Amino acid sequence: MSITMTLGYSAAGVGTAVSQSVTKTGTGSLDIREAIADETTDGEVAYVVDVSQLVAVFILSDQALTIETNDGAAPQETISLAAGVPLMWHDGLADAGCPFSDDITALFVTNASGATANLSIMTLVDVTV
Repeated sequence: MSITMTLGYSAAGVGTAVSQSVTKTGTGSLDIREAIADETTDGEVAYVVDVSQLVAVFILSDQALTIETNDGAAPQETISLAAGVPLMWHDGLADAGCPFSDDITALFVTNASGATANLSIMTLVDVTV
């Protein structure tokens, strides 16, 4: 069964505007909506991804967060996610832009924003790879 995800890009200014969307197809998805309480340090979020199967990922929070992969003390990656600024990646972009260098077994999230953060993660994978 095919699943699609559409990622949108747009820019405006200097008297012009452009927009483009990219639709990616996979065979599986993981959709997370999690409220992260203020003053949470290394709160674990269940998130498992085989990076070789990753097709697209979209991460967004309404508050600034620090997201660490696999281990809160010695993370594989540390992602500083600004409030309202999505992290988007798909397999049509350069591999260097992928936020994950290897498989993910869990996320550890820190919120020091002063408010509860609403974290959204949409992930598209192709398990037939």
